[in-house]
Amino acid sequence: MDCRPLIDQFIRRYGESPETIRVVYAPGRVNLIGEHTDYNGGRVLPAALRLGTWIVCRPRPDRRILLQADDLPDQVDVSLDELDQYKSLPWGNYQLGALWALQTEGYEPTGGEYLYHDTLPHGAGLSSSAAIEVGTVWAAAIMAGHLLTREKAGRLGHLAENRFIGVQCGIMDQFASALGKKGHALHLDCATQDHRYVPLHLQDIRLVMVNTNRKRSLATAPYNERRSQCEEALATINRWGHNYAHLCTIPETDWGQLEPLLRENDQTTGQVLWKRTKHVVEENQRVLSMADALEHSDWNRIGQLMRQSHESLRDLYEVTGPELDALAEAAWQTEGVVGARMTGAGFGGCTVNLVNENQLEHFMEAVGRQYRQATGICPTFYVSDSADGVGEVSQPCLSW
Repeated sequence: MDCRPLIDQFIRRYGESPETIRVVYAPGRVNLIGEHTDYNGGRVLPAALRLGTWIVCRPRPDRRILLQADDLPDQVDVSLDELDQYKSLPWGNYQLGALWALQTEGYEPTGGEYLYHDTLPHGAGLSSSAAIEVGTVWAAAIMAGHLLTREKAGRLGHLAENRFIGVQCGIMDQFASALGKKGHALHLDCATQDHRYVPLHLQDIRLVMVNTNRKRSLATAPYNERRSQCEEALATINRWGHNYAHLCTIPETDWGQLEPLLRENDQTTGQVLWKRTKHVVEENQRVLSMADALEHSDWNRIGQLMRQSHESLRDLYEVTGPELDALAEAAWQTEGVVGARMTGAGFGGCTVNLVNENQLEHFMEAVGRQYRQATGICPTFYVSDSADGVGEVSQPCLSW
């Protein structure tokens, strides 16, 4: 991307002094597999995208924070001394949450002027919020002269999401945005934060995200409810003499004998807890299988695992809905598709698809047509390579 027009817009909005301007890019992510395992102490397999958040920024000598987006007319103007008063802003709270997290961890930011440009759709399950959080952390840190590791930037973004925004997500999204590596997926153990990179030998297979165009917000969707159900299931199991730290530490070999323990309350509640736990335990194992299949380019196995994941999220975790199901089912029926599943938290958002490049146009036409027939909504298609994680971009940003 040539970001000179964005820099020019920044100067028009905030005035001259281009010599102090910095540019930061933070990617969104697509999760190949491992859904709702992150906050259950499990494994995930995301890849950073060449879709994300661009931030043009400049320090100020006072303690004012000015935030603007290139597609919005309004400006947020607040003091660094009052950040916790702005948790409910309709726009700007994710940025201010990132600055609050820096303060909370002892990295005092400077005043600053920020202009945001997003190439990610918001509310689509591709971690636009994490890109904003991690990108803002990185931008504020470099302006203040703080040296952060990418791991630290991810943790600070996660702190902002959990404690400032109030979404009890796991750390996957922020770590993927911070630690992404071009040509690789990130195999992350969310309990220990240990991670390694898995090569994506995609060759003539393209990574395609399809947006249902059904917006959702994790702060209002039943996301926190699913997390509470998992916590209740773990507590129920452990009351019977077990000592599992997380649901994802339950071995598959133990799973069969645990089902009766989840029914200690009324049958309806026990059935729900059983379904949530079964998904989490089996999905965690699918991540391990997927990493192995990717390393061996076992495309048949990859497609099977992606379908199994979606069906489990539909039937056991119940977070897909008619739009995501329609997209996945259309993809499964379309020639040239290696694998397809919902990605992200669900309740709307996107599917992730692995599609043979020579069938890409056919895929978009066939899936788009079937989805419109099923829902009356036009989907949006995004084709993206994997990308590196957050970082400062050398001007004029022509390498993108």
